[in-house]
Amino acid sequence: MDFFELLEVDREKLPRHTAEAADKCEEQWEECGRPTNPQRLARFLSDALRSCTEEGLRYPKVLLLRLKQLQRGEWP
Repeated sequence: MDFFELLEVDREKLPRHTAEAADKCEEQWEECGRPTNPQRLARFLSDALRSCTEEGLRYPKVLLLRLKQLQRGEWP
């Protein structure tokens, strides 16, 4: 299972201007041991989105949506 399958996101439907951030998040997820536990995944997404913002990368909005859903216990 890859990062976007885990998040139930069709990567092909992501806006092209977010591709670099999507790649970065997927690489970081691999480097972090591919967290799947909801708490660890939320922590990872928070850190990854912050990193993208600091680097000026526009990330896919669905990643922020998944983070908020995880924090509220609404997903998965």
